Amino acid sequence: MNNDKVVGYGCIQLDPIGRSMPGPLYANDPRIGEILLAELIRSDGRFSSNEQLAYFTTDNSRETIRWSSELLGLRETCRCEKLYTKFIPPFNYDYLYCCHSPDFAC
Repeated sequence: MNNDKVVGYGCIQLDPIGRSMPGPLYANDPRIGEILLAELIRSDGRFSSNEQLAYFTTDNSRETIRWSSELLGLRETCRCEKLYTKFIPPFNYDYLYCCHSPDFAC
């Protein structure tokens, strides 16, 4: 919080096969997002190797691509494009650094 305003939010949950899955992760500044992600993973006692982590991010953020390799030691295994059938949701994806699901439902 900064001047009673939320500047970042994040959580970490389990995916259906038991891997730690950060997200959603929202921050109004990339530095806050990086610190938040690092602290989420540090505080998650289940995380001890990359095989125990599922990490979904948006491709519009260079920071999250860098975090996945430099901070988390991950490599990209698949990519899916955003697909909207009726309209683009009114959301600023510039502040979304990690999604909870691959369909970006967060």
